[in-house]
Amino acid sequence: MSDRAGLTLAEAERLMDQVAALALPQLRADHPAAAAHSGLRLAQRADDPYVAAARARGSSFTWVAFSFAGYAMWEVHVGCVLDLPQGTAQVGFHALQPRWPDLPQAAITAACAPLGAAPVVAPRAFEVQHNAPPVSLGDQAAAVAQLSALVVRFYRAVAPLLPAG
Repeated sequence: MSDRAGLTLAEAERLMDQVAALALPQLRADHPAAAAHSGLRLAQRADDPYVAAARARGSSFTWVAFSFAGYAMWEVHVGCVLDLPQGTAQVGFHALQPRWPDLPQAAITAACAPLGAAPVVAPRAFEVQHNAPPVSLGDQAAAVAQLSALVVRFYRAVAPLLPAG
C-alpha cells in the first residue's frame, strides 16, 4: 500500500479482516465469547433496526467491532474505525449513549487513559467513545499489527470492568 490518503472499500474490508484475524485468537484466550463484526457486512442487512438508525444519522460502516459477552455488539464494543479519505484508523472502547450511564464510567475512563483515550461523544455513532490517537494506514502491515494490538489492549483493559450484561 502506498502513502496516499484514502482507501477503497475493498482495501478497507481486507484490512479490517486482517485486524480481526490477529486480534481474535488473543482475545479468545481469555474471553472465549469475543467476536468480530464487520460494519461493511452488517450494513447490507436492510432489516436491522440498528443499521437503519445508523444510516439515518449518517454513520460510516467502515469499521470492525469486537463484542463482549452479555452485551449487544451495537451497545458496547471495542471498535476499529477507518477514515478512508484520511487513510487513518482509530481504536477505542465505544458505548451507545443510552447504555453509557449503566457502565462504570470512571473506571472505564481510567482504564482507557493509558492508551491515550479520553471520553468523547460521537454524534453520528450515537456513542461515547474512548479512542486512541489515529494510526496511519500508509504501511498496511504495520497498521494491521498496531491496530490489532490496540484492540487487544482496549478489550483486556475494559472487559473486567463491565458488569454482567
